[in-house]
Amino acid sequence: MEDIKSFLEGWNQPFTSYAIFNYNGTTRPPFETGEFFVAKGNVPTKIAYEELDSGIELGLHGYNHVSPTLQKSKINAFVWSSKEEMEVGFTHAKNEWIRLLGEYSLPRTYVAPHNIISADGIEVLHKVFPTIKSISTLRAGEGEGDTYDYGLHPDFPDIYMMPRMTSGYIFNPENKSGIVSGILGPGLWSHFIHGDDVFDPYRSKGMSWDELKDEFNTMLSFIRSNYPWLRPVNAYDGYRAMMLFDDTGVDFRFINGDLVVNSSMPGLIFRLRFNGKEIKSIKGGSLLYTYSSIDAAVIQADSPEVSVEFR
Repeated sequence: MEDIKSFLEGWNQPFTSYAIFNYNGTTRPPFETGEFFVAKGNVPTKIAYEELDSGIELGLHGYNHVSPTLQKSKINAFVWSSKEEMEVGFTHAKNEWIRLLGEYSLPRTYVAPHNIISADGIEVLHKVFPTIKSISTLRAGEGEGDTYDYGLHPDFPDIYMMPRMTSGYIFNPENKSGIVSGILGPGLWSHFIHGDDVFDPYRSKGMSWDELKDEFNTMLSFIRSNYPWLRPVNAYDGYRAMMLFDDTGVDFRFINGDLVVNSSMPGLIFRLRFNGKEIKSIKGGSLLYTYSSIDAAVIQADSPEVSVEFR
């Protein structure tokens, strides 16, 4: 924990840590807290205390590692038998969280085990943990659960779906593609790392911890050098930023060949494409980045109105 914490601090990268109470697969009462008590030296609880004391956001990964769904699948071998038992399990997790960590720190973000969640699971989670405002699963790919794009849940408008783009430490073509598609699409990058990414031979590709850190360092170097305008945030601040962005009114129009952009968000950053043209001047904004291979630029609005003149 200290090693990865120091690594991310070196990149000035805030992060959210996710607590899970056990991996016993129990879906029927009586429920126990499991690893939070039996781990050597009570390490999980001590880590949670240290994270909260140092201002690290603590989210929820569930009572156990059973996805909140009633549908059994190859990955999700253990399932809840009913919404009622799912609610009992989440309620136990909430009570234990309050007893161990305090009500003030109840989680505001949630990552679904196996990236799988159902409509029933969202309903129960929302009922038991009204503090949770953001849920993360998958955005794309061939998985066993539903995929979600970024935005408010249609049935629970106070919950924002915040799927992940990539995961793991290895900077492979799949992760590179996920990073680029996320930044060029919704304009962000969200990433998960897990403890078992290091110990699982399939996920680690047999690499040592030092080799995995080098890979992760390369990944972050790629992002910071190619997308320097991105603002590093944890999961909850990312949710707040997306809410603000979605509420932002933006209008653009052409006046005598110049592009005029009006926005209600101070400091709005936007990407502008101008096929076959060149930017002559910018008024009310700052040029943050230009691309070498395409006619596009990233601009930050310094005033409510930005005017771009072309030649």
